[in-house]
Amino acid sequence: MSDLHDLGADSKDAGVWVRARLLHRVRRGAYVDAARWPTADPTGRSTLQHRASVHALTSHPGNDFHAAGASAAVLHGLPLIEPFAGTHLARGSLGPSERNGDVVVQTWWGPESLGTAHGLPVLTPAATVASLATLRGVEPGVVALDAALHTPSPSPCPAHRPSC
Repeated sequence: MSDLHDLGADSKDAGVWVRARLLHRVRRGAYVDAARWPTADPTGRSTLQHRASVHALTSHPGNDFHAAGASAAVLHGLPLIEPFAGTHLARGSLGPSERNGDVVVQTWWGPESLGTAHGLPVLTPAATVASLATLRGVEPGVVALDAALHTPSPSPCPAHRPSC
């Protein structure tokens, strides 16, 4: 994944590439390779959509958001019992919860909750389960928890203590 800026492009170029079917727009400022979109199964599309959306919403300088809830679950490879087309984020520092269109931002979960997945800022699996249960209900949280308990973690260390 790269930013349009990294490619020397802007939103006008992205519009041209979308019309030429080189990119597929998943949300404002978030695009995926158009060739991958139609061939992906629903889980693959969800992964593409959440990765691109989280990257677009967290990659700006000074932005202190981490994927949370359903978005973090998808990035960790945890199952969702129902698809979620929006984006869940959590603050990486103190601040209020808020909703802006299809983006839901939760308040800070604390330093132990911050990690990475696929090079993106994301809540740790444990915090992801709590976030998902808070945002989507107990049943989705329990399903994700069960999967998390049966999935080996690549790194048990939170982002602020990479060598714990």
